[in-house]
Amino acid sequence: MKNMFNWDKVKDRVGFYASWQERDASAMIEFAAKYEVRRVVFDLLNLDMSPERMKKKTIHGIKKLAKKKKVRTSFRAPKDLDFLSLHHNIHQAVMSRTIEVVELAQALDAESVVFSIPPRIRLPHPDGFLPITEVYPKEIRDALSRSLHILYAFSDGIDVCISNTPGLMTDPVVNACLKEFIKKEQLWLCLDIGNLFRSDANELNYFVRNRKSIRHCFLHDADQTGDHLPLGSGEIEFKPLLEILPEDIPVPLILKARSREETIVNLQTFRKKFCSKT
Repeated sequence: MKNMFNWDKVKDRVGFYASWQERDASAMIEFAAKYEVRRVVFDLLNLDMSPERMKKKTIHGIKKLAKKKKVRTSFRAPKDLDFLSLHHNIHQAVMSRTIEVVELAQALDAESVVFSIPPRIRLPHPDGFLPITEVYPKEIRDALSRSLHILYAFSDGIDVCISNTPGLMTDPVVNACLKEFIKKEQLWLCLDIGNLFRSDANELNYFVRNRKSIRHCFLHDADQTGDHLPLGSGEIEFKPLLEILPEDIPVPLILKARSREETIVNLQTFRKKFCSKT
């Protein structure tokens, strides 16, 4: 497992994930710079970072500090943006919010925004439960296609990445729709390694087949109790998963944790277990 990376060569790719608890974006940028980390991903489940609460003066200050500290910013969009909604008014509201998120990222000169498709609704059936994509395949595909088209249309200058929701990337309806947009290089993928813990081999193979489209990687451990655990404290074997990443593309490696203390542990473990000393 050792020496997968040379620290001097990979350190500019390493970043911290700012959870919803990080209410001060500038402080998080300072924290990253202190540990010589050059990327921060802000979670927009933090309402203080939501578009309607971010004043122009605040946006200018964050952008100026990030440039000074040489820290690149990205955003993790709220997970409740339901790109699969079949209800017209709800879908319109979701897309309106999605555009606001992208525009905030653009205003902050962020390099990317990571979205995820919500888990499939399962409908009761005499034989148990059926995924909604099996019951309404055309309607779901149309809703997702509209969502991704609007997302791409408003994303000038920003990489839009779709992160893996356990069990969803290989759903036939979702997969066909994503394939169309990824093939045209209108969308990219985020490999969330912690989420793979709850997935099957088919989802792993999905990322192997689409490795050239990966533009973000979230690193956190997981076990039966949950995820966002520090590296090495769960049950994930990282080496074969990190080997999925394309060798010729400097994919950002974002360390996710539940607190700043665990974030520091993550960084120390990453350097010790995965990096050579020079």
